Amino acid sequence: MSALLALFALLFFGTIFIVAAAAVTMVLKFAVYAIVWPLKLLLLPILLVLFIVKVVLIITVFTVVAALLIPLVIVGLVFVAPLLALSAIT
Repeated sequence: MSALLALFALLFFGTIFIVAAAAVTMVLKFAVYAIVWPLKLLLLPILLVLFIVKVVLIITVFTVVAALLIPLVIVGLVFVAPLLALSAIT
């Protein structure tokens, strides 16, 4: 009978320990969330500026590449067009 009572006591204290561990985890999670939230709000404008700069740089790079490729394509067509005309004649 005392073994059964000891098992129930072990089950009870185990349950208390698990509930206490869950409560401590929730409190720590809320504490970390409460600390990180203001930092997140402070960093959002900085991240927005960095994102806008990144998008502008990508657009600039594609514009420069297009500005360099268009004249090359025109010059290539100027030199290739007579060759194509000659190959079509013969």
